[in-house]
Amino acid sequence: MRFGCNTGGMTILQGERVMLERRRIDMNQDALGKLAGVNQSYISRLEKNRIKNVGVDTIAAIADGLGVTIPYLLGLSDSPLGESDTRVLREVAGEYVTVDVDSEDERRLVRALLAEFVALPAGVQGIAVEMVRLLRQAVAPEPAPVETMDAEEWSVWTGLLNRFDESTRRAIERSVGIERDAAGAGR
Repeated sequence: MRFGCNTGGMTILQGERVMLERRRIDMNQDALGKLAGVNQSYISRLEKNRIKNVGVDTIAAIADGLGVTIPYLLGLSDSPLGESDTRVLREVAGEYVTVDVDSEDERRLVRALLAEFVALPAGVQGIAVEMVRLLRQAVAPEPAPVETMDAEEWSVWTGLLNRFDESTRRAIERSVGIERDAAGAGR
């Protein structure tokens, strides 16, 4: 089905956005063409704004293949994911936290960590951050602030620490300077 995707000889589909998004996800023209049901040459001409009349199904398939919205590809929105302008502005202003990850596994782990953190009561979240710092020190040791923990923090710390297997627990304890006595008490 063809749809009115041109105006006065100028295409509404923003070819440079197709190219930028395709490159952002490290996809070649041939792969995008296969997803959209067209050939590589068609995608090349589309990216150069040389195609005047693009079918709705093709636009939808390209948007889906690139993981962006149709309004973004048509230049009707500056948000590739369809977020409101207010949300985009808030993100740019630093009201959102963003994390660069190197792999899908790392993305999954960061999401899981954040989900667990947000589920904690507010009073325990600071302790969770301290636990992560202490775990990081197990990999790159530096002086640990274990001595500054109050009784409640110490109780949470030991409860979490006791969930690790023996060898991991001992490695963490050594890295932060905790020594346990024969009865298993430490400080």
